[in-house]
This record gives sequence, C-alpha cells and structure tokens, in this order.
Amino acid sequence: MLLLSNSSRLKIRMNHSPSCHYKETLRLAGCFDIETLNEEFKNILAKIFPQHVIEIELRKDSFYLKNTKKLEIIEQEDIGEGRFRIICQGTPIGFITAERPLEEQDECALLEMLNVYFNLVNHIALSRVDPLTGVRNRQAFTQDLQKLSKSSSVFGRRKFDYPQFLALLDIDNFKLINDQFGHLIGDEVLVIFGQKLQTVFRDQDSCYRYGGEEFAVILNHSEAFSIRSILERFRASIESSRFPRVNKVTVSIGYSIIPPGFIPSDLMDRADRALYYSKKNGRNQVNDFVELMTQGKIKEVKSSGIEFL
Repeated sequence: MLLLSNSSRLKIRMNHSPSCHYKETLRLAGCFDIETLNEEFKNILAKIFPQHVIEIELRKDSFYLKNTKKLEIIEQEDIGEGRFRIICQGTPIGFITAERPLEEQDECALLEMLNVYFNLVNHIALSRVDPLTGVRNRQAFTQDLQKLSKSSSVFGRRKFDYPQFLALLDIDNFKLINDQFGHLIGDEVLVIFGQKLQTVFRDQDSCYRYGGEEFAVILNHSEAFSIRSILERFRASIESSRFPRVNKVTVSIGYSIIPPGFIPSDLMDRADRALYYSKKNGRNQVNDFVELMTQGKIKEVKSSGIEFL
C-alpha cells in the first residue's frame, strides 16, 4: 500500500524539537517494505517540523518519478494557512497544506524528504516487479497472499461485500516453444503474455509471474458469476492473438474463491488442482475448483494446517 492516493491524506501533529534531518533521513534507507517506509516517513516528518500540522496529498501516479531532483514547492494561495503545489519537472504532482506558511528551511527539508521517499518507493516497487514481463514477481505474490490471509483488507482497501478469487494461469506447451523456437522467442511470448495480463485485467486486480510460464491473478471486488467470463475473456484474448514466429499460443486456467481465514498453501492447492484439470483435459480452458469438486471430478484434500508458501 502506498502512503497516499487520490482519496487519502496524511495528517501529522508535529510537536517535537527539530533535529538533524540528514541523520533522520538516513533512517528511511533501512526500510525494505512500503508499510515500514510510510510509518518511518511520518515519524521523521514529525521530528523535523515542530509545531506544525501538515497535510500532504499526492497524485496516485506520482510515485514513479524519473527525476526527483527537479521537485519544487510553489505557494498556490493564501487562505490563512500555507497551501503549496508540489511540482516535478513542471508538472503538479500534489499539494502541501501547513498550519502556517513554510519558511525556506522548511521547504528545503520537505523537498529532501520527498526526494528520498520517492526514490525509495521506486526501489522497493522495482524489487517486486518481474523485469521481463512487467507484472509483479513471486516475492510480491507470496507477500500479498500472506497479508491477505491475515487481514480483511487487501492493498489498502477495506473489506467489501463481493468475494475475491485466485486464478493460476499456465502457458500451454511452453517447453515445446522454447525447444522449437529458442529461449529468445520464448521470452518474447512471456513479454506479450504479461502485456495482455495488464491490458485485460482491471487496475484493482493484481497480476503476478510466480514461475517460468506460470502466472497468478488475485481478482478483487468481483461477483462470483462474472469470474468465469473475466477469465474466459483473457483465455480467448490469448488464443486469438498472433505471437511472432510462434503464431498461436493458448493458456490453461484454474481458479478458486478465496475463503475467509484461508491458509495460502491450501488456496494455492485448490487453484492448482483446477489448473491441473484444465491441462490434463485438453488445455486452453478455464475451470473452477468448487465447480469441479461439486461435480465429483476432483476431491478436496483436507488441510494439514501447515503453511509451506
């Protein structure tokens, strides 16, 4: 979860004495996940700016900046409290509202903090991305699934009425593609597949590459009856696409509803057995674990209660 979004804001009562903000800033470098970084960022701001109430509002798409050294803070209006635009390379990326106008040293400290913050967000975010396909990697998948199993909240949103689903996707005959056309063409197939994932699925869904040709999608805020049609749409999109040299590629998909208080390894086993059924019964198809179990085509294995993911 990022620190701020279009609809979320950060308010801090700043009542500590100022200290060497350079030394404080160095503490951010020890953060290895976004949640810790955000908490540390708030704590450090509280020490750097005494006797302020500051509110920072950033555009959701402002976190991945290519040149944070060109950040500027420009006063926007005088409404009895400081109201400032945050600018990067001439483009507004957010606002700062302070209890009183910012002094020059305040602006410098804020710019330094924002610069470090943006760079660290980029660093952490990139460590969770598969460099070939551009979707999230196995590390991100494992972390997100574990967080989801421990909380009714996912990716910063509150619990919602609609269920969530986990889908596992496997490119059919991928070893044959590598053997016949070479790994360079195989990588090209993976790249196009990753692009399709990000195009077909919605922003609120999370796509991952967790193995060679194995992908996963956590579908959020979806009605049960629409899940199959969403996954079928993706399957059909892959089947109808033309991949260079290879021409036709298909995908097999298995999915399962995500129950409350699930054990990640049990959930993976359910979706994986639905995927296995798809692979062993003709490929290029979508199957639901619960539906297969209801029809007696597969049997549920009792959980061992041990987490292996």
